[in-house]
Amino acid sequence: MKSFKQIIDEILQTSIKTKNNVMYKVISNSFISRGSIIYENNLENLSITYREIQLIFSLISWLLEDEGYRVKYYDTMKLQIVIIMEDNMKDVVYKIPYGKRDEYMDFVYKVNKVVSSSGMVAIGVNNIPYNLAIVLCIRDNEKNIEIIDDIAREYNVIKETTENWNTVFEKSIKDKKWDLITLRINEDLDSIKFTINNMCAFIPMSEMEKNGYKNVVDYNSIFISYSHKDKEIVYEFEERCRRLSLPIWIDRVDIDYGDSINDEINKGLRKSKLFLVFVSKNTLTSKYARHEIDILYQKLIKSNDERVIIIKLDDVDLDEIYSGLNTRKYLDYTNKAEVERFIDSLETLLKKYR
Repeated sequence: MKSFKQIIDEILQTSIKTKNNVMYKVISNSFISRGSIIYENNLENLSITYREIQLIFSLISWLLEDEGYRVKYYDTMKLQIVIIMEDNMKDVVYKIPYGKRDEYMDFVYKVNKVVSSSGMVAIGVNNIPYNLAIVLCIRDNEKNIEIIDDIAREYNVIKETTENWNTVFEKSIKDKKWDLITLRINEDLDSIKFTINNMCAFIPMSEMEKNGYKNVVDYNSIFISYSHKDKEIVYEFEERCRRLSLPIWIDRVDIDYGDSINDEINKGLRKSKLFLVFVSKNTLTSKYARHEIDILYQKLIKSNDERVIIIKLDDVDLDEIYSGLNTRKYLDYTNKAEVERFIDSLETLLKKYR
């Protein structure tokens, strides 16, 4: 089987030999990466009709399928995209903090070096105010995905659970939530830095600080206690806090391999000033969540310390978790308006208790 690059090169060479200027213009002005070719319809500058572009990309799809590849062809008024879809591939999406992206450039570079020639790496950037985000989308074989997972753990990079490769890609086409660029093989670090920063509409926090704007909360952490069975809800809440630059202590980031879990939990409790306790029926059977609540109850809850905030995820009876817990005011997480007000108040609460 010919490689993707060989097939595209052959089409380009054929266009030169046959003096097919339209095909040559389209392919030479396309962005070609591992297993994908993307053309942004530029009808005015290249004097090419939309129909001609459609025919060229239909031909590319047909030639790839004839060679044995499974492809997906996206046809919009703005973009023409052909992507190879391989059955043995796995997808993973990682979150990169928008404001602290300069700390993760090496991570992106290392990941791009690992991904094979048949895999894909793409950067997605959301520049919508109040929802700023960067994701690193990866598609590769299972062995390389495992290596990339290890690199992600080294950099404490968190997986995105609400998006996958297809949703990011389709949203980039349909509603422009994500601006998307795929990375080439062996792209150097400076090029990756330039690409990501050029995609972002707002400067990183480090640049803001150089200019005298301090946008980092400089007091102790918010400790998050939860049952791992509730992780999807809690991780989404955590990510929203991080986007506001709030300092979070949570086990999946702050406890490393080989650490004593109980010791690290105790350290986290000691250095934190605000304690958010997510509770549900799952808490009843969670060893570590019960351990954290036990410590908090002995030290803070029974003395009515306001720094401990109970967050109810369902209709669990609080007294089943700990006798007397029902007497405390709690946040009802099913009340979205109340949750929004609470998130907006977190920075003020931290300043109050620092």
